Amino acid sequence: MNTMKKDVSIENWLIRGTVFILIFTIACFVWFQYQMSITDQYDGNYKVETKHIDELSQTGQKQIKDREINDDAEQDITGNNSTDSEEMDDIESERNIDKFHSSKSESKETTTYLFIVECYERSKCEGKKITILQTTENLQDILDRSGFEDGIASVRIVKLSGCPREGGEVTFYENPNFKGVTLPCDLGPDVIVEEIPDYKGQILSIKIEG
Repeated sequence: MNTMKKDVSIENWLIRGTVFILIFTIACFVWFQYQMSITDQYDGNYKVETKHIDELSQTGQKQIKDREINDDAEQDITGNNSTDSEEMDDIESERNIDKFHSSKSESKETTTYLFIVECYERSKCEGKKITILQTTENLQDILDRSGFEDGIASVRIVKLSGCPREGGEVTFYENPNFKGVTLPCDLGPDVIVEEIPDYKGQILSIKIEG
């Protein structure tokens, strides 16, 4: 009795296994056919797009050739005129060069400035400003013309490229002709800008040395 039950159980397992393998095989076949149909669809679309691109490329190449032909024709027409124009431009350029050399030989030596000294009517470098580029013995007239009623309240000094590598010095004097209380500002090699944001004294002459 037990032997018969075991045989029936084995047969059931064999039948179930066979059915499962059959269903799995059919499912794999259906899935494969579906993937193939998708691949064929992409291939068809790709061929259509490739054909369209080739047609556009051929059209573009034809347009480029036509344009080159037209450009060559225009260059042939304007060639003589452009040659005459170039000759006139060369003559004019030679004249300008001659004028430049003649004016350069006649010009005087240019002054090399060491610093820009900006003097402001208010503290923190604000308000009206006068710019001093070289040693000045008397600032009173400049201050009066610029409307500095209370004198100079702040100063900014900027080193220029003409200043020596070791730097230079700007000295402010209380009175004209470099007299009275002095305020020296030494701008060494590493100093580019120096500021005096709030100066309580009076500045009426400036000496710049490099």
